[in-house]
Amino acid sequence: MLMAKKGKLPDFLFIGAMKAATTTMSFQLGKQPGIYMVSNPKELYYFSYDKNFAKGSDWYRSKFSAAKPNDLCGEAATTYTQLPHSPHVVDRMYELIPNAKLIYIMRHPVDRLVSHFLHEYLLRNITIDINQAIHDYPQLIDSSLYSMQLKPFLTKYGPEQILPMFFERLLQFPQDELERVCRFIGYTGKPQWDFNTAPRNKTSSRPIMYPWIRFMRKTPVLNSLRKSLTPEWLQEKMKTLFASNLEKPKINPQNLDYLHQVFNQDLNILGDWFQTELTCHNFKAVTSSSALKWINVGQEMGDAPSVDFLKRTS
Repeated sequence: MLMAKKGKLPDFLFIGAMKAATTTMSFQLGKQPGIYMVSNPKELYYFSYDKNFAKGSDWYRSKFSAAKPNDLCGEAATTYTQLPHSPHVVDRMYELIPNAKLIYIMRHPVDRLVSHFLHEYLLRNITIDINQAIHDYPQLIDSSLYSMQLKPFLTKYGPEQILPMFFERLLQFPQDELERVCRFIGYTGKPQWDFNTAPRNKTSSRPIMYPWIRFMRKTPVLNSLRKSLTPEWLQEKMKTLFASNLEKPKINPQNLDYLHQVFNQDLNILGDWFQTELTCHNFKAVTSSSALKWINVGQEMGDAPSVDFLKRTS
């Protein structure tokens, strides 16, 4: 009986955040010679999904078996920073790959929440108005609490193994940010951003998950036939035909004030780690103007409040 090729373990991982260009950045990195990104499926969810973790480390290694011996290997999963919904990620990850480099991309917390809401709305996981969803679906807020999500990784891995990035700067300086990631992971080639490739996984280009579309995608045989028999150009055409074209949902002033209150508490901690003031008001200007680096991550990190404190209204 032939044994399956085990493969190696990843040298780096994108750990989030959801709807912050993680897919685009990992796709661009995977286009560089000498870098192998797991892309089928795009996200392995190994450390966050119990059913995948139960498959064991050999299963995980096998996903990198096609990499060349000298390739730098990586994967991306935004579920790796979705506390408190995936509580075992850091311990599982550190036990298997303690020397891995981690990359975390952040986005204006309100903008990220809105895009996250639209993503779930199109999947029909959420079917109510955003103003009600903010209170009924805590994960929308939790995933934008960046200091809360980062604290366990900083505690285990240390700031030297985590690269903080920001969506807003990536939009303005994609080539510079690509080079910065490559330096961080130890890539010695000359990376080049592909400006001819459209951003990946844009919410606006996703189709509404009508029941018949969901049925087709969830049925392995039908989904396989769809992918194998439909040319790529026709798949893109179908995406356009069934694209949602939803208008950006409007958050009412009361809820926006509430979100600013919650997010500003978290951003105050995050800003301390960079020794710069961060608020919802100045977030885009500050994060796009320079590549922020850890400066003050130390004992102060222990003061990061819990999610329950962050959500408590005054």
